[in-house]
Amino acid sequence: MKTIGEIRRANLELLVAEFGTLDAVAGLGGTSSVYLSQVRKQALDKETGRPREMGTRIARRLEAGASKDAGWMDVDHAEDSATTVAEPTRAYEAK
Repeated sequence: MKTIGEIRRANLELLVAEFGTLDAVAGLGGTSSVYLSQVRKQALDKETGRPREMGTRIARRLEAGASKDAGWMDVDHAEDSATTVAEPTRAYEAK
């Protein structure tokens, strides 16, 4: 079972795919792309020594900025995205 941190990182990647860049996603949530990059790469927090995780406050701000339902960042959308990604790939290969 995935942790909330893993789910939020995967959903961050979905937002980057949808909005084009990490900078664009950061703008939606009113945060910095540096912070999101640290979350994305699980950079170690200098104070705690633990990997950076996305907090609930930032998750909710990203959802609101991206016009997603509250709690969207906390739900595993891997199955949804696999279907979405697979279809264009097959269409491209057919050409």
